[in-house]
Amino acid sequence: FDLVVSTTALPLASYVRSVGIGAAKDTVRKWHIFGALDLLVPFALFPFNLCGVVYTPEQSLSFFFQHPIANIVLFNVPLAMINHFLFLTQLDAMVEADEKKKKK
Repeated sequence: FDLVVSTTALPLASYVRSVGIGAAKDTVRKWHIFGALDLLVPFALFPFNLCGVVYTPEQSLSFFFQHPIANIVLFNVPLAMINHFLFLTQLDAMVEADEKKKKK
Protein backbone atom coordinates (compact mmCIF):
# COMPACT_ATOMS: atom_id res chain seq x y z
CA PHE A 1 0.00 0.00 0.00
CA ASP A 2 2.77 2.45 0.87
CA LEU A 3 4.24 2.18 -2.58
CA VAL A 4 0.89 2.82 -4.26
CA VAL A 5 0.21 5.91 -2.16
CA SER A 6 3.70 7.32 -2.61
CA THR A 7 4.02 6.63 -6.34
CA THR A 8 0.63 8.11 -7.13
CA ALA A 9 1.18 11.32 -5.13
CA LEU A 10 3.06 13.24 -7.83
CA PRO A 11 0.83 12.13 -10.72
CA LEU A 12 -2.20 13.09 -8.64
CA ALA A 13 -0.71 16.49 -7.87
CA SER A 14 -0.02 17.01 -11.57
CA TYR A 15 -3.59 15.99 -12.43
CA VAL A 16 -5.05 18.37 -9.84
CA ARG A 17 -2.86 21.17 -11.15
CA SER A 18 -4.05 20.60 -14.72
CA VAL A 19 -7.81 20.21 -14.10
CA GLY A 20 -8.24 22.09 -10.83
CA ILE A 21 -9.18 20.90 -7.37
CA GLY A 22 -12.90 21.16 -8.08
CA ALA A 23 -12.79 18.67 -10.94
CA ALA A 24 -10.43 16.34 -9.08
CA LYS A 25 -12.24 16.51 -5.74
CA ASP A 26 -13.51 12.91 -5.76
CA THR A 27 -10.17 11.52 -6.88
CA VAL A 28 -8.32 13.48 -4.20
CA ARG A 29 -10.78 12.35 -1.53
CA LYS A 30 -10.40 8.69 -2.56
CA TRP A 31 -6.61 8.98 -2.57
CA HIS A 32 -6.55 10.47 0.94
CA ILE A 33 -8.96 7.85 2.28
CA PHE A 34 -6.81 5.10 0.75
CA GLY A 35 -3.70 6.70 2.29
CA ALA A 36 -5.32 6.92 5.72
CA LEU A 37 -6.49 3.31 5.53
CA ASP A 38 -2.98 2.30 4.56
CA LEU A 39 -1.77 3.82 7.82
CA LEU A 40 -4.57 2.26 9.89
CA VAL A 41 -4.21 -1.36 8.73
CA PRO A 42 -1.17 -2.12 10.94
CA PHE A 43 -2.98 -0.71 13.98
CA ALA A 44 -6.06 -2.79 13.20
CA LEU A 45 -3.92 -5.94 13.01
CA PHE A 46 -1.83 -5.14 16.08
CA PRO A 47 -4.15 -6.79 18.66
CA PHE A 48 -3.94 -10.04 16.69
CA ASN A 49 -0.15 -9.75 16.62
CA LEU A 50 -0.08 -9.57 20.42
CA CYS A 51 -1.68 -13.01 20.54
CA GLY A 52 0.53 -14.37 17.76
CA VAL A 53 -2.45 -15.08 15.51
CA VAL A 54 -1.43 -13.14 12.39
CA TYR A 55 2.32 -12.69 12.74
CA THR A 56 4.91 -13.84 15.21
CA PRO A 57 8.03 -11.69 14.93
CA GLU A 58 11.39 -13.37 15.18
CA GLN A 59 13.04 -10.16 16.36
CA SER A 60 11.88 -7.72 18.97
CA LEU A 61 10.59 -4.26 18.16
CA SER A 62 13.20 -2.91 20.58
CA PHE A 63 15.16 -1.97 17.43
CA PHE A 64 13.07 1.20 17.32
CA PHE A 65 14.35 2.23 20.74
CA GLN A 66 18.01 1.39 20.08
CA HIS A 67 18.63 3.31 16.87
CA PRO A 68 17.74 7.01 16.56
CA ILE A 69 17.19 6.84 12.78
CA ALA A 70 14.21 4.57 13.38
CA ASN A 71 12.45 7.46 15.09
CA ILE A 72 11.73 8.77 11.61
CA VAL A 73 9.36 5.83 11.18
CA LEU A 74 7.73 6.51 14.54
CA PHE A 75 7.09 10.15 13.64
CA ASN A 76 6.32 9.65 9.95
CA VAL A 77 3.12 7.66 10.47
CA PRO A 78 1.42 10.18 12.79
CA LEU A 79 2.50 13.08 10.58
CA ALA A 80 1.19 11.36 7.47
CA MET A 81 -2.10 10.60 9.23
CA ILE A 82 -2.44 14.24 10.28
CA ASN A 83 -1.71 15.28 6.69
CA HIS A 84 -4.43 13.00 5.27
CA PHE A 85 -6.91 14.06 7.96
CA LEU A 86 -6.31 17.78 7.42
CA PHE A 87 -6.66 17.49 3.66
CA LEU A 88 -9.89 15.52 4.02
CA THR A 89 -11.38 18.04 6.43
CA GLN A 90 -10.28 21.07 4.38
CA LEU A 91 -11.04 19.70 0.90
CA ASP A 92 -14.40 21.46 0.57
CA ALA A 93 -12.86 24.76 1.67
CA MET A 94 -10.10 24.36 -0.93
CA VAL A 95 -12.68 23.69 -3.65
CA GLU A 96 -14.70 26.77 -2.65
CA ALA A 97 -11.58 28.95 -2.61
CA ASP A 98 -10.60 27.64 -6.04
CA GLU A 99 -14.05 28.37 -7.44
CA LYS A 100 -13.99 31.92 -6.04
CA LYS A 101 -10.55 32.43 -7.52
CA LYS A 102 -11.76 31.30 -10.97
CA LYS A 103 -14.76 33.68 -10.82
CA LYS A 104 -12.52 36.71 -10.32
